[in-house]
Amino acid sequence: MKMRIVYCAYDGTEFPTREQCEEYERPAIYHLNTFIRCVECLDRNSELLYCPAGLNLDEALDWINDVLQECAYIKINELIPSETLTFINNELGYYLPDNKIGLYKYDFENDEWVRAD
Repeated sequence: MKMRIVYCAYDGTEFPTREQCEEYERPAIYHLNTFIRCVECLDRNSELLYCPAGLNLDEALDWINDVLQECAYIKINELIPSETLTFINNELGYYLPDNKIGLYKYDFENDEWVRAD
């Protein structure tokens, strides 16, 4: 019998070594950190939804998923780099408001972000 260790990235991609897996996940970590730096997500009461410190990548992705599902407002404090927008849209499947500094409210009737400031 042989034992084989496989390292699985956040998206299910498998690697034979931990180093290869970590290298593959490095851009995802960068884009999540960039998103958290550029954007504030707020609930229906305009309360800030903080990202807990010390999360690993899978936990951070779960947090982003939960926050983007429940937030009613998004405040863009800094333009989001296009590569990060592509990652959020394509890799994670989220629709974000226009990439312009300002406050946006989610219009649940029309299923879209609208400028709120």
